[in-house]
Amino acid sequence: MKFSIALFLSTFLSMTVWGQTFAPSYDAIIYKDTSATTYIEGPTEGESFSGAVELELKMYGVYVDYEPVVVDIYDWVCPSGDRRTGKGDWKGFFNVPKSQKASALAAAVKGIGKGYAPHLVEDRNFLRRKPSTWSEFMRDLHDAQERNPNNLRGLVANVRRYEEDNKRNLGFTVDSSYQQNCRYEVVDSYRDYKEVTREKFLKSRNLSVNITVEGALLLQGESQQFTIHFHEIVDGDAPKYSISVPYGSKNKVVNVVNTGSVDSPSLLAKFARQQVTPSVSSAAVEVYKASGRRLGVKILDRLASRGEKYSGLMEVKMVLKRKRSLWFDADVSEATVSIPSGKSEMVYEFSKSLDRGEEYYVNYEIRRLHSPLYNTRFSGSEDTTKIEF
Repeated sequence: MKFSIALFLSTFLSMTVWGQTFAPSYDAIIYKDTSATTYIEGPTEGESFSGAVELELKMYGVYVDYEPVVVDIYDWVCPSGDRRTGKGDWKGFFNVPKSQKASALAAAVKGIGKGYAPHLVEDRNFLRRKPSTWSEFMRDLHDAQERNPNNLRGLVANVRRYEEDNKRNLGFTVDSSYQQNCRYEVVDSYRDYKEVTREKFLKSRNLSVNITVEGALLLQGESQQFTIHFHEIVDGDAPKYSISVPYGSKNKVVNVVNTGSVDSPSLLAKFARQQVTPSVSSAAVEVYKASGRRLGVKILDRLASRGEKYSGLMEVKMVLKRKRSLWFDADVSEATVSIPSGKSEMVYEFSKSLDRGEEYYVNYEIRRLHSPLYNTRFSGSEDTTKIEF
């Protein structure tokens, strides 16, 4: 029996969890997903196997950066004037006292909010008159952002997220009955900055993860592969682990618990054998001529040498058939026999006397009861050789 480790790595973990410090300019500290693949070799009897995996955890700082972009402003261009709907609601921005302008502006324009509004009101060049078009308003916003980038960065992009609502609310929409005479095209453009989330590698640390596996049942020559997953965590989240097995594995994962600490994780993984339908080839059935023109059957359990626990009780369902040349073969008799656990062979004789000159054979299928390796379904069927009486 052997517990071996093969690693395939790449991960993250939180600064707060392990008492690490990082520059306050980062919006988050993350340790990304990583995994380690390991395997157990049989035979096993279900006892525990323990080992350790060294994970390389890679810490990254997450921050927001800005990339320069050129933004086009689209608006209606009409041959005889814009003919705006003129139903804009500025919440009294152009009429209220200065002390109330920030609140009015935040209420009138989606995307400005209470964070940007006070800085816009303090800008003497912002909205010196009521804009008549959407493009004129956006140009005013952009120029204000250029004059005060520290406090207004991202303003234009925020407002553009609600472009259709703002056009309608501020009265910049062309009357629908007149739109067929207008063109919707680029009327202005400006430079802006697009928010981009970036990650910067900070450092690596190794983490030793102890692993104990219980209940992984394996026979001689079998092995069980499984993968330990460390899941990405952010800013102090508790580390999370899981274990998976490849499709079609002999064992399945029942439960995984971290019984250790953050700095010294110890995983207890409970496995259970996946029960399968037995193969008909695990039994050998031979026919012979018995006395009184009867058919005898010799049955061999090829798994008996593995022991009672694994072979279980083998049940053999048999149908005695007579060969017919121009029609389906005829059923002559049926029988179901059982070979007790640990017994390798038995003999059975059908009681019916058979006709001379006819060919007979047995179609059979098996199932195994009381075995941790197999479910109780019958296998596919198989035919014995034919005997002529």
